[in-house]
Formats: sequence, C-alpha cells, structure tokens
Amino acid sequence: MATNKKKKKAPAPARINLKTTNTYFNEFGIVAHKVLQLMGLDPTLYDKLTKREKEKLMQLKYIPFKILVMEGNTVPKAYVKYIHDQLFEFMKETYIGDPNLGLSFYNFCTYGLTFITELKFQKVRQNADELSPLGIMGKKAETYYDTEYQEHIRPLFNFLFYLTTFLSKITFRIYGFTQEWTICNQTFYVNCKIRIYSKETERKTFLFQNSERLAYRVAVSEMSTVGLSYLTVKHNDVYKGSSDTRELKVYIQSHALFRIKERLDSISPYFNNFDLRASIVRSEICKLDNNRHALTYWTLNDFITGYMPFTIIGDSLYILSFLPICSSNTPQGKRLTKLLGLNKDDSKFLGLDKLSFYKKTDFDHLPILKQALIDADMWHLTDIPSEDEYIREKPALVVRRFFEQHTPTPDKESILNEIAEEIE
Repeated sequence: MATNKKKKKAPAPARINLKTTNTYFNEFGIVAHKVLQLMGLDPTLYDKLTKREKEKLMQLKYIPFKILVMEGNTVPKAYVKYIHDQLFEFMKETYIGDPNLGLSFYNFCTYGLTFITELKFQKVRQNADELSPLGIMGKKAETYYDTEYQEHIRPLFNFLFYLTTFLSKITFRIYGFTQEWTICNQTFYVNCKIRIYSKETERKTFLFQNSERLAYRVAVSEMSTVGLSYLTVKHNDVYKGSSDTRELKVYIQSHALFRIKERLDSISPYFNNFDLRASIVRSEICKLDNNRHALTYWTLNDFITGYMPFTIIGDSLYILSFLPICSSNTPQGKRLTKLLGLNKDDSKFLGLDKLSFYKKTDFDHLPILKQALIDADMWHLTDIPSEDEYIREKPALVVRRFFEQHTPTPDKESILNEIAEEIE
C-alpha cells in the first residue's frame, strides 16, 4: 500500500528582531550623549533625532567580550576565569577618555561601539545631509574610528597583555592572546572573541664554572598576535660607557626564579613576573662584595628588593641567581651586617632574608634593628605593597632576645664611613 510522504519544507530564514526594550533604549541614550562628548561633538545632537532614527542606531548590537582558549593550546580553566573576571572588573571600573565623562569601558564597548558603527552605516544608507544631525555625527564617527578610537581602546588591550604576562611562567608557559571581531547575521550581534594561547620559551644549556647548566630565554607574548617576543639588552646599556653595542639575548636559570619567589614571598608571583622583565629592561647593575656584577631588581613602585648576579658568554646574558637586599654581598646588606654584627646564618635565623618579615614585624619592639635598617637604606622594605594584608605584630621572644643579648653596639659612624669609602 502506497504511503503519502510529505515533502519537507526548507526552513524559513531566521528573522532578525530589531526591537529594543525601554531599558536598553534609555541606557543607550545616556551612553550616546557621552560618546558624542568623547568625539568632541555637542551631545544634544542626539536629542534632535526622531525616535525611529534612534532605534535604527540600535540595530547592530555589540555584546561583551568572550574569553576562549585557542584550539590546540593548553590554558588552565582557572586562568581563563581569572582573565575573564579581571577584564570585566577593569571594564566596569575604568573610564575611557576624560574620567569626568563617566563613560566606562564596558558601556563604550557595548552601547558605544553600537552607536559609532551604526552612525557610519545609517549616514550612508539614508544618504543623510552632512548638515543634518545624523550627517554631522556620521561624518565624525568615520574620522573618529580611523584615528582616536585606537588610542582610546588601547588601554583595554594593554590590560589584557599585562594579565597574560602576569600569568606566564618562563620555565613553563608564556601566555598571550588574539582578538577577533565577528558578526552573526542571524542575530545582528557583534562579538569580540579573545583567544588565549600558550607557548614554551627557548631552552639552552651553557657552561659556567666547569658545570653545564640549563637556562630559559626571557620572553613575553606578542601583542594581540600569536608568538613570542624575546627580551634583549645592549651590552653598552648593561656596562655604561662601553663601546660594545651588541644585542644580548637574556636567559635565566630556574634557580634564580625559585629564589625570587622564595625571598619576595609577600609579593604576588604575577607582579614578580612583571618586575623581573622590567628590571632586565632597566639594566642597572651593581658590583657585589664578591666582585661579581648583578642586575638591580626593582619593584613596580621603584624600590630595590635584591640583585641578580649574571655572566655574559658570547651574545647571551645569563642570570644565575637572586640575592635579597639583606645579603652581605650587597651594598645595603653589607652595611646592615656590619652595623649589627650579623653573619649569614643570623640573617636566615631571624628571617631577614624574606620580605614578609618586614611587613609583619612591629619594629617599635626592635629599636636597634629599626635604626640599623634606616641607616643601611633598607627601611623601604617595610613599605612595599604586598599581595596579602599583614598585621604588624610583636616579634617572637627569640628574636627580641637575640637583639637584646647578642647585638653589639658598634661605632655606627665609623662603619658607615668605612663602607662609603669602599663603595667609592
């Protein structure tokens, strides 16, 4: 028996719903006034449009950024969530252009970009008179997008770059990102997809003091593209006054990275990442007490927290270790140990080799140490911002007893003069 088969109809094309809610309409208008001011126009131009003209400027809707992992790359989910949360917090709390406008990056990247893009399109579609409100705004939107827009949006992607730099680990993975703007023709939504990728840096073995060692090349991700940018320093930037202008590749041993993390224990590893690269670029060196040269390690707040001994072999600079500022081999540490009559074991026993000691100690209970830190130019260690909140507490009894019973009272003035002469 024959059966009647119904022919399948082709699915109807999706209909674009261009209607907007009253809430969206009102919020869009508030942002539109601010965007016009950002572009240097009179905000009342928007009020001269009809309701229908305003609705047409809301058709192509920009939606918030989407954070994804680039296919074939490994990025922990916790990192993706961290980047997402930090980015959106930045967008909602940071203003674009003049802060007095009160235009947040979040509103600019949603309502604002919708407004600017549609101004360009509607001016052409409606063949608007250049002297009409739509014509004036549309013309300005065209020039703004090609010029000032890049300058205004740059801080947002700079922040993304800093986030991926903070999360990167030289001995493991370097993270970066790309951006892609896409439009969905069915929904008329525009979305910026941020894809996070990971790369491994170059590894190299080198011979130092008759020992073969492994080092990792210092790198950061390329800005908004896939790839690594390797840090280099000029020989005559390291040794000021040198006629040698060679570009030196920069490598670092994992031992040095471990020491930075261990000694600067109150600073977030993310900020240590940034401080390390910034200190290398700064390339200020110091001659240690053992006659070895070291790069000065600076924090973001321009405080010295330690030194990185290095050696140059061929066209490469190798960072060998990290010395905290209290080390007797550093200028400040040498001064401190002489003032207090300390040795290396004493510094470790007291905890002076860790930054957290200076954040959690109430130095009013250790007046001898407090004055010595001031005289040794190390008091700034107590003011360095930390990842966690520390409550200054009375030092342990054993620490108080140490300074009460074992600390000599040397001739401070003669010691400082002696050290100053040695440095000169």
